[in-house]
Amino acid sequence: PYSSANLLSRFFGDITLAPIVNIHSGTPFELFFTPPTGFGSAAAPGNGLVQEALNQARPFNAPRDSGILPWNYRWDMKFNKDIRLSRNHEGLRLGLSVIAANLLNHTNFTGVNGLFPVATAAGALATPFPNGGNLLNGPFNVQGVKARDFTPGFLAGQVPLAFNSADIARQVQFGLRLSF
Repeated sequence: PYSSANLLSRFFGDITLAPIVNIHSGTPFELFFTPPTGFGSAAAPGNGLVQEALNQARPFNAPRDSGILPWNYRWDMKFNKDIRLSRNHEGLRLGLSVIAANLLNHTNFTGVNGLFPVATAAGALATPFPNGGNLLNGPFNVQGVKARDFTPGFLAGQVPLAFNSADIARQVQFGLRLSF
């Protein structure tokens, strides 16, 4: 009752494949350090700091958003296959779907610890960057790093410039839908 051409068209027909590719440059971030009590304020500029919040200060000559995260890319894919379970066109159908997010499983970092915790202002300003600069003299074009690449005596979770959040890992969802 079924020819081989009909079987092939039934097998390869009613398929939808939808790729979604996201590529964007890294998100900028700011550099801060925790000043000692009374060090730096909006009322007393001139000490090389700009008071950003009660417990965070930014070096005076550091521009905003001077750090940058790495490029992010993500490939999502959706696959659908409809299978007719009856001979008529509008009859019983079974829909199979597979949705994959971050199919390449690339780690896309979304946040970095831009806060340098210190006990003294001199220690904060002299803390070296991985690129050779520091908070006092720059250069301020820094990038986030993996914590294991730059840990000069900081506690876990406090490593300056260490990535602290990432986008989702690969996720795959399977689905079935019966239409009648």
